[in-house]
Amino acid sequence: RGAWSEWSSTERWKAPEETAASPQNLRCTFDGSDSMRCTWEVRAEVVESVPFTLYYREPNGTREPPCPRLHTWSLPPASLRFYSCEFPILSPEISGALNCSARSENTTLTFQQCSHHQH
Repeated sequence: RGAWSEWSSTERWKAPEETAASPQNLRCTFDGSDSMRCTWEVRAEVVESVPFTLYYREPNGTREPPCPRLHTWSLPPASLRFYSCEFPILSPEISGALNCSARSENTTLTFQQCSHHQH
């Protein structure tokens, strides 16, 4: 629950439940011209087994491409992995209406069947 300003009405929303494995502190900044930069963090032990990236979608868009320029780093103590993503904005008017989400990459793992041999 929160009031955004003196002239706005009170708004209520239910944030999605987050777990310790979820990306945290997603922040996106528009440069005022032609690109958006988003940052977030994930617990380091989660990143070892689950890759994360940022996906974004324009208003009324159906495509949700992954981040084209993803950078990661850690700072001591390395309990968190930090991410940064920058992507182009084709029209400055849509910068405030983009849908951005940091989440695990859509990866598929393929396991080979093991064969057991007796000697």
